[in-house]
Amino acid sequence: MKVSSAPLDPAPAPAFANLVEARVASGRLEGVSYRVTRHADGSWACGCEGFTYGARADRLCKHIDEVRRGIEYAASFLALLEQIAY
Repeated sequence: MKVSSAPLDPAPAPAFANLVEARVASGRLEGVSYRVTRHADGSWACGCEGFTYGARADRLCKHIDEVRRGIEYAASFLALLEQIAY
């Protein structure tokens, strides 16, 4: 199955979100982790079977979802810190 490399969201990412690579632990397999990559063009990749064989346009895989949520959380936390500092 060929997966589109188009970004999921066309909105520009925050400056700190140019994530290159993250490791996400498997929820099922002890001691297993997957490499999640965000490419410069905004596309995502993961080394898990769910991404390799079952990726869809609306949800790539749970590991990518986890990293994306982490980026969103960090952005909101930094915004809050900026409000407090100024």
